[in-house]
Amino acid sequence: MIHLMTYHYRAGELIPLHSPILWRIATGLVQIIAIENDEPITLGILGNGEMFGEALSEISPCYASCLTDVTLEILPSCLFKYLLFAEQVF
Repeated sequence: MIHLMTYHYRAGELIPLHSPILWRIATGLVQIIAIENDEPITLGILGNGEMFGEALSEISPCYASCLTDVTLEILPSCLFKYLLFAEQVF
């Protein structure tokens, strides 16, 4: 079994988005935001079990903000590709 590194963020904090990693939400709510004409636009609100990261976004730049206290797990992109393949097979 793989043990993933976990990180904790408080409500209102920004989560860093770096292209080689993906985040999986263990607990909490995360808002994905883009800025257009100096105005924030909510692209989505994600919860437990959902994944996000720069590699999954077609909009750049985008930001992730904690709506609640959040516990996140890091998924290396190579593991994410494996999980996608396994999901398609089963």
